[in-house]
Amino acid sequence: MKNQQRFDDFVNLGKVISQYLATESPVLQEVMQRAKAENPWFTIQNQRFALQAITQWLNVETLLPWVQTYPLSQYERPKDVAVVMAGNIPLVGFHDFLCVLLANHRIIVKPSHKDQQLITWLSQLLIAIQPEFADAIRFESNILPHFDAIIATGSQLTQSHFETYFSNKLHIFRGHRNSVAVLNGQETPDNLKHLFEDMFRYFGLGCRNVSMLYVPKGYDFNPLYAAAESCTDLFTELQQHHSFQNNYLYQKIAFSMGRIPFMDCGTFLLCKSTRLPPPLSVVHFTYYDDLRMLTNTLSTQALQCSVGYGQNIAFGQAQHPTLSDYADGIDTMKFCVNLGQ
Repeated sequence: MKNQQRFDDFVNLGKVISQYLATESPVLQEVMQRAKAENPWFTIQNQRFALQAITQWLNVETLLPWVQTYPLSQYERPKDVAVVMAGNIPLVGFHDFLCVLLANHRIIVKPSHKDQQLITWLSQLLIAIQPEFADAIRFESNILPHFDAIIATGSQLTQSHFETYFSNKLHIFRGHRNSVAVLNGQETPDNLKHLFEDMFRYFGLGCRNVSMLYVPKGYDFNPLYAAAESCTDLFTELQQHHSFQNNYLYQKIAFSMGRIPFMDCGTFLLCKSTRLPPPLSVVHFTYYDDLRMLTNTLSTQALQCSVGYGQNIAFGQAQHPTLSDYADGIDTMKFCVNLGQ
């Protein structure tokens, strides 16, 4: 397949996904129910959010300017690229999937056992749009066959595993990263509502979820409590999710028994600490004196993203990465394009 054809096919995939979402398709409902049964953290609301985010990538206006920055070409011998996907949030491996195929290679997908349904379904849709993709997409659940390069994402422990077994291959290995927000006390209610989304979309399980707040001394957290409660759908989802609430109650008891000061925000906890990452349902905060010094310090840390005052990501955008917001700051598309040179 030519690059232009693959581009057009992904644009058509975006249109098909949008149609399924708009019509509340029974087929999509069944897929999402299977995904939720496979992984209870994948609520219908969060799966729809993830699919909607993909449609915002897969259109000509967004996809074309991004693709045009890379020297795509038709290779005589496309590479076999293995992609080991994480399963912490729905479709977290789709961007890698997109990069490999748009760079005109073949992909060997090793999905997480926590996130198999959605990526399989999207692959089937893509093959239905363009049957030639059947020769370019392969799924493996256990041992990977021969491959030319690998993109693997997981925990710090699994990253060590990747290094041990696959470091002799051309590779991108990713472990866990954290995201932070910087506040100055002048945030509007809308800013704080968006911040709550940055913190707890996907229950805070993603690398782009804000898990640390940097605040000036004397910062008043009460407006943040109020803003969280005003995010009715998300706040209610946290309250009604059994596993999330178990974590919230457990941490509250553990902090109380350990005499660790904390603030109870009704469905999550704030605790003063510089450690990352915090436990699930907890957001850490710490104080800063000098914003410029803080910004310089943050620029030297291996963060996924930094949100808010003086930072490069606005409130509410942490869970809306652009195509160029590469995980761990590694240009995945450039890596894939260079494989064919």
